Amino acid sequence: MVSIYELVSREKSFDILNELLSYGELTVSELLKKIGGSASTITRRINELIEAGLILERSSKKWPYKRLLRLTDYGKRIAKRLRSLKLDEKSIIERSPARWILLLAYLNNGIFESVTRLVKFLFLLREEYGLKVDYDFVWYKYGPFSKDILMDLDAMETYDFLTIDQELLGYDSEGGEPVVRKTIRLTKKGEKLARELLFNTPQGYVDILKKILEKYYKMPLKNLKDYVYSRYSEKDPHLR
Repeated sequence: MVSIYELVSREKSFDILNELLSYGELTVSELLKKIGGSASTITRRINELIEAGLILERSSKKWPYKRLLRLTDYGKRIAKRLRSLKLDEKSIIERSPARWILLLAYLNNGIFESVTRLVKFLFLLREEYGLKVDYDFVWYKYGPFSKDILMDLDAMETYDFLTIDQELLGYDSEGGEPVVRKTIRLTKKGEKLARELLFNTPQGYVDILKKILEKYYKMPLKNLKDYVYSRYSEKDPHLR
């Protein structure tokens, strides 16, 4: 029997797990489009990951029926661990985007409710306030999205800078996907690092962070998504 280590080391295994960790649930065709390469290799690898208990599959409820894939809890743990191995603690701290995440949470009493809201905040910091936020955004169903943000969150959770609590709110009326609210909380270690970052951050930048929190944090999430969509959806669809 093939070991998990050998399986995840095979071609396209990490790419499949990484995309599913980022997007939650995808069809096989969506995975093929995002990953690229040989369809037969990816299909074979998907079947191996299903057999190993890392991926669950189900059929969509509406015609045309599609094969939908998502990670099991075990698959999520493996995928997060693989992500963290791609980064080290020093690289997370030295990257300016990860700094903004820690600072936003710290200035908001150590908590930031909704990862979706966080993504929109980071996008607006770049587009509306002109800060250097080095994430590549693409347009997804909830507006601008960057899987690199999720990678940084997973890595910072691995290094005990923060925790991410998940609350099931219900299920999407169209696709039946679970709707989950993820809340970020800084740990003691994360608070200590954020204080150090705050001390070394120019006051003008700190004022911008406080301003965006005051303006948008209490705005209903749907209103925030509608605002971002209406103002920026006409831009380049890749939103680089």
